[in-house]
Amino acid sequence: MHGSRTAQTLRQDEGLSGELQLAKECPLPGYTGLAGSYCIITASNLPAVPVGSKVIYFQANGDPTPGWIHSDVALVAGPGNYALGHIDLNQTTPPPRIGVATFSGGTGEFAQFHASVTISGSPVSTPSPPPAAIPHCSWDGTYTSGLPLAATAVGVANFAAYQHGNAVTFVWHMWGQERVTGFTLYVNHKRINRELIPVHASLTYRRHVTWHGRGQFSLGVMFADGEQIMIIAPQ
Repeated sequence: MHGSRTAQTLRQDEGLSGELQLAKECPLPGYTGLAGSYCIITASNLPAVPVGSKVIYFQANGDPTPGWIHSDVALVAGPGNYALGHIDLNQTTPPPRIGVATFSGGTGEFAQFHASVTISGSPVSTPSPPPAAIPHCSWDGTYTSGLPLAATAVGVANFAAYQHGNAVTFVWHMWGQERVTGFTLYVNHKRINRELIPVHASLTYRRHVTWHGRGQFSLGVMFADGEQIMIIAPQ
Protein backbone atom coordinates (compact mmCIF):
# COMPACT_ATOMS: atom_id res chain seq x y z
CA MET A 1 0.00 0.00 0.00
CA HIS A 2 2.48 2.52 -1.28
CA GLY A 3 2.16 6.06 -0.01
CA SER A 4 0.09 5.32 3.09
CA ARG A 5 1.31 6.18 6.58
CA THR A 6 -1.05 3.74 8.28
CA ALA A 7 -3.70 1.36 7.02
CA GLN A 8 -6.86 0.07 8.63
CA THR A 9 -9.15 -2.47 7.00
CA LEU A 10 -12.94 -2.33 7.38
CA ARG A 11 -15.61 -4.55 5.93
CA GLN A 12 -18.37 -2.77 4.04
CA ASP A 13 -20.92 -4.73 6.11
CA GLU A 14 -19.25 -3.99 9.47
CA GLY A 15 -21.17 -1.99 12.01
CA LEU A 16 -24.71 -3.07 11.03
CA SER A 17 -25.52 -3.99 14.64
CA GLY A 18 -23.85 -4.25 18.00
CA GLU A 19 -23.53 -2.90 21.50
CA LEU A 20 -23.80 0.83 22.10
CA GLN A 21 -21.95 2.27 25.07
CA LEU A 22 -21.79 6.03 25.56
CA ALA A 23 -21.05 8.39 28.41
CA LYS A 24 -22.05 12.04 28.59
CA GLU A 25 -21.71 15.12 30.75
CA CYS A 26 -24.08 18.09 30.86
CA PRO A 27 -22.16 21.12 32.20
CA LEU A 28 -23.11 24.75 31.95
CA PRO A 29 -23.33 26.75 29.78
CA GLY A 30 -24.45 24.09 27.29
CA TYR A 31 -27.04 22.54 29.57
CA THR A 32 -29.49 24.98 31.15
CA GLY A 33 -32.55 22.75 31.49
CA LEU A 34 -34.35 24.71 28.78
CA ALA A 35 -35.30 23.58 25.30
CA GLY A 36 -32.20 23.69 23.11
CA SER A 37 -29.85 22.65 25.92
CA TYR A 38 -27.22 20.09 25.07
CA CYS A 39 -24.92 17.53 26.69
CA ILE A 40 -21.51 16.34 25.46
CA ILE A 41 -20.50 12.75 24.68
CA THR A 42 -17.32 12.03 26.68
CA ALA A 43 -16.83 8.33 25.81
CA SER A 44 -18.04 6.13 22.96
CA ASN A 45 -17.48 2.62 21.63
CA LEU A 46 -18.92 3.55 18.21
CA PRO A 47 -16.60 5.46 15.82
CA ALA A 48 -19.64 7.03 14.14
CA VAL A 49 -20.37 8.80 17.46
CA PRO A 50 -17.03 10.44 18.34
CA VAL A 51 -16.21 12.06 21.66
CA GLY A 52 -17.47 15.63 21.49
CA SER A 53 -20.78 14.71 19.84
CA LYS A 54 -23.80 16.54 21.27
CA VAL A 55 -27.18 15.40 22.60
CA ILE A 56 -29.60 18.28 22.03
CA TYR A 57 -32.87 18.40 24.01
CA PHE A 58 -35.99 19.79 22.31
CA GLN A 59 -38.15 19.99 25.46
CA ALA A 60 -37.38 21.68 28.79
CA ASN A 61 -36.42 19.79 31.93
CA GLY A 62 -39.60 19.02 33.94
CA ASP A 63 -42.00 19.63 31.05
CA PRO A 64 -44.66 18.34 31.45
CA THR A 65 -43.77 16.24 34.56
CA PRO A 66 -41.69 17.78 37.36
CA GLY A 67 -38.68 15.64 38.20
CA TRP A 68 -38.63 14.04 34.77
CA ILE A 69 -37.09 14.69 31.39
CA HIS A 70 -39.52 13.72 28.62
CA SER A 71 -37.82 15.09 25.53
CA ASP A 72 -37.23 14.48 21.87
CA VAL A 73 -33.49 14.65 21.22
CA ALA A 74 -30.93 14.77 18.43
CA LEU A 75 -27.61 12.95 18.75
CA VAL A 76 -25.39 15.17 16.58
CA ALA A 77 -22.17 13.46 15.49
CA GLY A 78 -21.12 16.03 12.87
CA PRO A 79 -22.40 18.29 10.09
CA GLY A 80 -25.29 16.55 8.34
CA ASN A 81 -25.05 13.48 10.59
CA TYR A 82 -27.49 13.10 13.45
CA ALA A 83 -29.83 10.52 14.94
CA LEU A 84 -33.31 11.43 16.17
CA GLY A 85 -34.73 9.95 19.34
CA HIS A 86 -36.57 10.38 22.63
CA ILE A 87 -35.48 10.28 26.27
CA ASP A 88 -37.56 9.48 29.35
CA LEU A 89 -35.47 10.08 32.47
CA ASN A 90 -36.55 10.13 36.13
CA GLN A 91 -34.25 12.51 37.97
CA THR A 92 -35.59 11.64 41.43
CA THR A 93 -34.92 7.89 41.64
CA PRO A 94 -31.67 6.35 42.91
CA PRO A 95 -29.24 4.60 40.58
CA PRO A 96 -28.48 2.40 38.74
CA ARG A 97 -31.41 2.79 36.31
CA ILE A 98 -32.95 6.21 35.91
CA GLY A 99 -34.15 6.29 32.31
CA VAL A 100 -34.27 5.03 28.75
CA ALA A 101 -33.48 6.49 25.33
CA THR A 102 -34.56 5.25 21.92
CA PHE A 103 -33.43 6.40 18.47
CA SER A 104 -35.01 5.81 15.09
CA GLY A 105 -33.60 7.33 11.92
CA GLY A 106 -31.87 10.60 11.26
CA THR A 107 -29.69 12.08 8.52
CA GLY A 108 -26.45 11.13 6.78
CA GLU A 109 -24.92 7.98 8.19
CA PHE A 110 -27.75 7.74 10.74
CA ALA A 111 -30.56 7.64 8.17
CA GLN A 112 -31.26 3.98 9.00
CA PHE A 113 -30.00 3.98 12.59
CA HIS A 114 -32.02 2.46 15.46
CA ALA A 115 -30.94 2.15 19.08
CA SER A 116 -32.29 1.51 22.55
CA VAL A 117 -30.26 2.26 25.69
CA THR A 118 -30.65 2.29 29.45
CA ILE A 119 -29.49 5.49 31.11
CA SER A 120 -27.76 5.15 34.46
CA GLY A 121 -26.09 7.64 36.74
CA SER A 122 -26.45 9.62 39.94
CA PRO A 123 -29.90 11.01 40.77
CA VAL A 124 -30.24 14.79 40.64
CA SER A 125 -32.68 17.31 41.95
CA THR A 126 -34.61 19.44 39.49
CA PRO A 127 -34.43 23.09 40.53
CA SER A 128 -34.95 25.76 37.92
CA PRO A 129 -32.35 26.54 36.73
CA PRO A 130 -30.68 23.11 37.17
CA PRO A 131 -27.39 22.47 39.01
CA ALA A 132 -24.19 23.77 37.47
CA ALA A 133 -23.36 20.29 36.19
CA ILE A 134 -25.61 17.27 35.75
CA PRO A 135 -23.71 14.20 37.03
CA HIS A 136 -22.13 11.74 34.67
CA CYS A 137 -24.55 9.46 32.82
CA SER A 138 -23.87 6.18 31.02
CA TRP A 139 -25.89 4.84 28.10
CA ASP A 140 -25.77 1.09 27.58
CA GLY A 141 -27.76 -0.81 24.98
CA THR A 142 -27.78 -1.98 21.38
CA TYR A 143 -28.07 -0.51 17.91
CA THR A 144 -28.83 -1.61 14.37
CA SER A 145 -28.21 0.25 11.13
CA GLY A 146 -29.14 -0.26 7.50
CA LEU A 147 -25.89 1.56 6.70
CA PRO A 148 -22.45 0.18 7.59
CA LEU A 149 -21.27 2.58 10.29
CA ALA A 150 -17.71 1.24 10.20
CA ALA A 151 -17.40 2.51 6.63
CA THR A 152 -19.55 5.62 6.99
CA ALA A 153 -17.40 6.72 9.91
CA VAL A 154 -14.68 7.51 7.33
CA GLY A 155 -17.07 9.13 4.86
CA VAL A 156 -18.11 6.16 2.69
CA ALA A 157 -21.89 5.73 2.46
CA ASN A 158 -21.63 2.51 0.45
CA PHE A 159 -19.17 0.58 -1.69
CA ALA A 160 -19.67 -2.42 -3.97
CA ALA A 161 -17.90 -4.24 -6.80
CA TYR A 162 -19.79 -6.10 -9.54
CA GLN A 163 -18.08 -8.72 -11.70
CA HIS A 164 -19.41 -9.99 -15.03
CA GLY A 165 -16.90 -12.29 -16.65
CA ASN A 166 -13.63 -10.37 -16.80
CA ALA A 167 -15.29 -6.98 -16.34
CA VAL A 168 -15.43 -5.50 -12.83
CA THR A 169 -17.29 -2.30 -11.92
CA PHE A 170 -16.37 -0.50 -8.69
CA VAL A 171 -19.07 1.84 -7.39
CA TRP A 172 -18.92 3.92 -4.21
CA HIS A 173 -20.80 6.88 -2.79
CA MET A 174 -19.45 9.34 -0.21
CA TRP A 175 -21.55 11.16 2.36
CA GLY A 176 -18.61 13.49 3.01
CA GLN A 177 -15.09 14.07 1.64
CA GLU A 178 -13.41 16.24 4.27
CA ARG A 179 -9.65 15.51 4.32
CA VAL A 180 -10.03 12.88 1.56
CA THR A 181 -7.39 13.31 -1.14
CA GLY A 182 -8.23 10.40 -3.43
CA PHE A 183 -8.95 6.70 -3.85
CA THR A 184 -7.20 3.49 -4.85
CA LEU A 185 -8.70 0.19 -6.01
CA TYR A 186 -7.45 -3.26 -5.04
CA VAL A 187 -8.10 -6.85 -6.05
CA ASN A 188 -6.66 -9.50 -3.71
CA HIS A 189 -4.64 -6.70 -2.04
CA LYS A 190 -3.04 -5.76 -5.38
CA ARG A 191 -3.41 -2.13 -6.38
CA ILE A 192 -4.90 -1.88 -9.87
CA ASN A 193 -4.99 1.87 -10.57
CA ARG A 194 -1.59 3.48 -11.20
CA GLU A 195 -2.66 7.04 -10.39
CA LEU A 196 -4.69 8.14 -7.40
CA ILE A 197 -8.35 8.59 -8.35
CA PRO A 198 -8.97 12.28 -7.58
CA VAL A 199 -11.80 13.66 -5.47
CA HIS A 200 -14.48 15.43 -7.49
CA ALA A 201 -17.62 17.44 -6.69
CA SER A 202 -20.00 14.54 -7.27
CA LEU A 203 -20.17 12.17 -4.32
CA THR A 204 -20.68 9.10 -6.52
CA TYR A 205 -17.74 7.32 -8.18
CA ARG A 206 -17.64 4.52 -10.75
CA ARG A 207 -14.65 2.76 -12.29
CA HIS A 208 -14.50 -0.15 -14.78
CA VAL A 209 -11.52 -2.52 -14.81
CA THR A 210 -10.60 -5.86 -16.36
CA TRP A 211 -9.75 -8.73 -14.03
CA HIS A 212 -9.31 -12.40 -14.89
CA GLY A 213 -10.60 -14.74 -12.21
CA ARG A 214 -12.27 -14.18 -8.87
CA GLY A 215 -11.00 -11.86 -6.22
CA GLN A 216 -11.56 -9.82 -3.09
CA PHE A 217 -12.32 -6.23 -4.09
CA SER A 218 -11.31 -3.30 -1.88
CA LEU A 219 -11.41 0.47 -1.89
CA GLY A 220 -8.59 2.52 -0.39
CA VAL A 221 -9.58 5.97 0.93
CA MET A 222 -6.58 8.29 1.19
CA PHE A 223 -6.48 11.17 3.67
CA ALA A 224 -4.45 14.37 3.80
CA ASP A 225 -2.33 13.11 6.71
CA GLY A 226 -1.19 10.07 4.69
CA GLU A 227 -3.55 7.61 6.35
CA GLN A 228 -5.30 5.05 4.16
CA ILE A 229 -8.50 3.24 5.13
CA MET A 230 -9.22 0.02 3.26
CA ILE A 231 -12.86 -1.02 2.82
CA ILE A 232 -13.66 -4.53 1.61
CA ALA A 233 -16.68 -4.93 -0.67
CA PRO A 234 -19.36 -7.46 0.30
CA GLN A 235 -19.12 -10.76 -1.57
